[in-house]
Amino acid sequence: VVLDALQHPLFKDNILVTGSPHIRFYAGVALNLRFKSKLMPREPEQIVKVGTLCVISDEPRERFSIHEKQALVDMATVVARLLQTLIDTSDKLHLFKQQYISCTSHDIRTPLTAFKLALGLLRDTELSPEQLDILKHAESACEMMGLNVE
Repeated sequence: VVLDALQHPLFKDNILVTGSPHIRFYAGVALNLRFKSKLMPREPEQIVKVGTLCVISDEPRERFSIHEKQALVDMATVVARLLQTLIDTSDKLHLFKQQYISCTSHDIRTPLTAFKLALGLLRDTELSPEQLDILKHAESACEMMGLNVE
């Protein structure tokens, strides 16, 4: 908490104090989130400071009560929990997406393989030029689908 930034030795020459937005009062609480390394899953979870929830004013204050401090801490806790929920949900959605793609890819590849085998068997039969043209289009479509699935 900085009641008057113009009087504080660390902040009095700061451009945000001497210029716009002319900060005089500042109170902040760190936003800490839990992170687990995906590259090293055996490593313990880490707490990382991702920012600060702060209140600023262009008017100095004489005091910042314990109740005001607690309200700021409570708000920072809510913000950190919301951010953590967004991150956790995003991670879960990403995992679900990977699993879905893997299952869908397998479900498409199996009938596609059977279809390619059937087309190969057809190629070994006598076909009219029109039928041969349709067969070539079907094989080409299978190839394109196969590239997209893998």
